Amino acid sequence: MSIHRPRISSANIDVRIVGTPDEFAMAMAVRAAVFLAEEDNITYFDEFNGNDYAATQLLGFVAGDPAGVVRVRWFAEFALIERIGIRKRYRCYPMLSALAHGAL
Repeated sequence: MSIHRPRISSANIDVRIVGTPDEFAMAMAVRAAVFLAEEDNITYFDEFNGNDYAATQLLGFVAGDPAGVVRVRWFAEFALIERIGIRKRYRCYPMLSALAHGAL
């Protein structure tokens, strides 16, 4: 079964910091779709933890649809970029680049 992957240009991607409970739910849904649904060796407790509430979550959208997510955890002298996930239909370099630039 092939997956239709729309052509995505960076002009169609919007990355923003999660700021509402609805956006937080979207971020967790994207991570669940990517890591729990696609990986056989990841458990819920491997992917989700208390750090989700203390970190900055960024969501990438394509035409309003949540497409990608990245979590940034903050420490005294550095930030840790982790949990980058992009839904299969939106996996492309422009989405990865937009999320990476947003996190940086």
